[in-house]
Order: sequence, then structure tokens, then C-alpha cells
Amino acid sequence: MVAPPADPVPLLQRALDAARERTPEARLAGVVRSYDFMPEHDGFREEVLAGLLQPEKSVSWQTLFDSEGMQLFGRVCAQPEYLAARIEKAILNASIGDIAEFAGGDCQFIALGSHGMASTRLLTEHLRPSIYVPVDRSSATLESSIQEYAQCFPWLNICGLHARYDEQLYLPRFVGAPTRHKVVSLLGATFARYAPAAAPGLLAALRALAGPAGRVLVSVDQTADWPMLEGAYNDKQGAMGAFNSNALRHINRELKADFQIRRFDHVARFDPSAGWLEMSLESQCAQFAHVAGVRIDFAPGERIRTAIHCTYSGEAFHALAQKAGFRIEKSWSDTHNLFAVHCMVVQ
Repeated sequence: MVAPPADPVPLLQRALDAARERTPEARLAGVVRSYDFMPEHDGFREEVLAGLLQPEKSVSWQTLFDSEGMQLFGRVCAQPEYLAARIEKAILNASIGDIAEFAGGDCQFIALGSHGMASTRLLTEHLRPSIYVPVDRSSATLESSIQEYAQCFPWLNICGLHARYDEQLYLPRFVGAPTRHKVVSLLGATFARYAPAAAPGLLAALRALAGPAGRVLVSVDQTADWPMLEGAYNDKQGAMGAFNSNALRHINRELKADFQIRRFDHVARFDPSAGWLEMSLESQCAQFAHVAGVRIDFAPGERIRTAIHCTYSGEAFHALAQKAGFRIEKSWSDTHNLFAVHCMVVQ
């Protein structure tokens, strides 16, 4: 007597389950792609000049992060005074099982910015996403990230996007790698660089990117110990000062500017009127520089603001997230409540 044919549905389901349980090494080699969504004329010149021609001069914090800036920031993270990177990694290490369960399998893992690379690598190892999507405004930084991940995770499908992530972002389809949902991460204290007035817009962009049933991981600095933060931004080895000066090096390279970098001092102080720490470059004397053919004059002691560092209590961030359409599922913090990682879902 011939046995009846096996039911194909359970067989298919078991095959899919077995595929998900394979170790990464057993997977087929991943496909690596990249897309450039930055316009040919990306507005860097206009953005820099607009900030430097204001009565209170400033440049975007993203000016710090070209390929050289990434290396310098790596030195900053290694300094004993700079606790944020180590605390974030410790929180992720202690909670990685819960985070992986929250993220779920077969996800599209979207990492915004490359400034939290060590933490992002840890998440990639444990989430084992179907697709890894690094997003960065710097093409050099993005390419470096893609190459590193392709070597570390040969099984991983990578779709790099040269784009801004604080605006509406288009995610191309990756045929052959189905995903259940998106997991978006914003790590490395990036959220701290957005002023309170800009934070709702950033959260709205994260919500749109994650889409229905999407999940978002955000690390937030919660400390109110401003002297400790000032110490982190004024480390004894001068790593933060070298990183800060890179904003001018970047402008010199990209816009054929002629800033005399040694004539500017690194300054990082808490601004009580604004409620944040402000990092800037202070002119040592009366001087001028040419930026893309435009003369920029400086008085002695005049500053260029290069970045801010904002902190949010757990209650303050919960209120922001709820207003932006998120529900915070879980949060983890260190023993001193200096830093937190929040796992959020789109409501």
C-alpha cells in the first residue's frame, strides 16, 4: 500500500523554520549594494556659509564626521572621561537577549549614522537580520562601514544608503530577502546632538522610516551631571579637541577654505540659559578666512558652534516619544541612570 503524500504546508513551514535557525555561517553569501540619494549638489557649501554668516556663527555637527573625523571620534570613545560609548555597549551587552526578542527574526535592520559602529556590530551579530541597511550622509564613512561589515558578516545582505536620515527616506526593495518588519537604530548618543526643538521632527522621521509595526532603538543621555559631561568634552589627552578641529579641516578640504586651525581653541562648556553643553571653536585673535570664495571675519574670542549635547530624563523622553506616535516597550539603564536604551514600537 502506497503511503499518502505528505502535507506540503507543514513541510514548507518546517523548512522555513530550519532556515531561520541556521547559523550565519551556513547561509549563502550575502549581496552587497549601495545607493546614492544625495543630490549631486548636496548643499554643503550653502549650509556651511549660512551658518558662518550668522551673527552667532555655527556649523552642523555632521561637519565633524567625515572619514578622518570618524577615526578621531574613535579616539574620543577610548578616553576614560568619555563614558557614553562604554555605558551604551554595557547596556546592550546586558540586554541583548531581550533586544533580540523585541526585534524579532528576519528583520530589515536600518542603522542611522555610522557613529555607533561597535554597538551596531553587536546588534547585527545577535539580530541576524535579513538585510542590513546603513545610512549615512558621508559617502566615505558609509563606504568604510559597508566594507567592514561585508568582511565581518559575509552572509549578510547589505544595502547602503548615502542619504540624510532626518528627512523622508526611500528604502529600495531587496528582492530575494523577505523581511517581516523594520528595526531602526539611532545609537552613539546621536539623539543628544539634536536641540529639544528639533527632537520631535527627528522622532517623526524615525516613525515614518520604521513604518507600520516597525521597531526603533534609541540611546539617550539622561545625566544631569554637567561637570562630568564637561570633563568628557575636555579630556586630558585632547582627543575631543582634535575631533572638534576636524570641522575646519573638513571645510578646508571640501570648500577650498583657508582656516588657520591653530588659531582656534577648543571650548566645551555647559550653557545654563540653553540647558545644554555647547562645543565650539574660539578665535584666538582678529582674523579672517575664505570659504568657497567668501570672506568670513572673526573678532578675538568669537566662536563657531560645532555641536551641542542635550540630555533628557526618562520622563521627558517618554513624553516626546508618545507625542511622536511611539509606545516605549522596554527601557534599560546603567546603575547610575546616566544613559538609557529605549525600545519603541510604532503605535
